Amino acid sequence: MGRSTVSPWTVKRGDGRLACRAQRERSTDGKLRTRQPRVTPVPRSTLLLFFLTCLLLTGCGKRGPELVSVYGQLLFNGKPPESVKAVGGTVIYTPLDIPDGLPNRPAVGNFDEDGHFEVSSYRQGDGIVPGTYGVRIQCWIKRPLGFTHPGTTAMPPGYSPPQLVVERDSDDVEVVYNVKTK
Repeated sequence: MGRSTVSPWTVKRGDGRLACRAQRERSTDGKLRTRQPRVTPVPRSTLLLFFLTCLLLTGCGKRGPELVSVYGQLLFNGKPPESVKAVGGTVIYTPLDIPDGLPNRPAVGNFDEDGHFEVSSYRQGDGIVPGTYGVRIQCWIKRPLGFTHPGTTAMPPGYSPPQLVVERDSDDVEVVYNVKTK
């Protein structure tokens, strides 16, 4: 009479997990036997072709948004910040108008004792996303230490630097902020 199938392949969903049961058969002597499913091996050439296709689709081009290198210097009456006894600070760029399709990302540039800085958006010195930015400068004579010690600024009251406009496909942008003090 040969073999007869008792239960075909099924999917068990009892505990929320998917599991395949092996095929059960009765042999000619009447005993119930379980036959494990046969796995068809995938040829190595097919796997290699699959991974190469994935690699080509991901590309090897530049990652991340379009950035423009911005660097500059902060001066006080034409002299570096150390002339006003400043111990360092930051130039902060806040996005005001960013072209469609580009991320709305702020940027910062920490300046040294000579006032030189490079602007960073994601990584040190990587640049800024094209657009229009409001500019704020923090320059400290005495750095703040939490809420109890607010710090002493070297910036004159009411000083407001001009907005920064960075065009798409711009070359490097150099900015100089010359703060006039009394």
